[in-house]
Amino acid sequence: MITNAHHQEILNYLTSRKLPSDLILELKDHFITQISKNMGEGNLSFDDSFIRTKMLWENDLKMRRRSFFSFEKLPEIAIKYQRQENLNIVKRSFLITVLLLIVQVFSTTILEEEYYFILNAPVYFFINVLLPISILLTYFTLNLKTVFVHQTAKIYRTQIPIFTVLLLFALMGKTWHLPTNSFKIAFDFMNFKAFGLSVFFASIVKIALNYFTFIYLYQIMSRRWKENFKLKKLLA
Repeated sequence: MITNAHHQEILNYLTSRKLPSDLILELKDHFITQISKNMGEGNLSFDDSFIRTKMLWENDLKMRRRSFFSFEKLPEIAIKYQRQENLNIVKRSFLITVLLLIVQVFSTTILEEEYYFILNAPVYFFINVLLPISILLTYFTLNLKTVFVHQTAKIYRTQIPIFTVLLLFALMGKTWHLPTNSFKIAFDFMNFKAFGLSVFFASIVKIALNYFTFIYLYQIMSRRWKENFKLKKLLA
């Protein structure tokens, strides 16, 4: 029979492997099932069953560097989990960005200029005020290492996509000299053809990159703070 002390020992072991909270909970169930099976069918002690179970998961829990440029080592299963999680976040961010762009372009054709800018005023505020704040918050929250009650539990750092920042600067040169913002360029092009197609394209891409970066960072921060809360509750 697995006691509360055994449960805690399993939990401490998985936590020490620097696993995300979702994986800790999932693997804990697998460990308990396998250990109970070994203890029942093989008539083994908890310690022997625990050792056998750890050997079964040895390859998945083997520590290795996350990448060539990373000095931090994580279990193989955690690296795969984080990559899939990040891929899912990118996909969601891209989909939401495309939907917002469709609404953005469509609104230039059906709204009067006054109402168009009233509609986009909150968006402009989010991009120009909350986006920089989001970048700062993401950097600091993802680099905290001792916020959990257990010293080995960490917030896993996810890199802010450098290419987004580089593209923003590259495209900025195309519209920087114009006495207007990207939203007005889009509106004036769709209604008056006041700018060339290349300028319109640059403005749309800038809007899209701002959308994408903000949505991407929001999802990362939300995910990390939820993980923070789960691990604090789990290790309390």
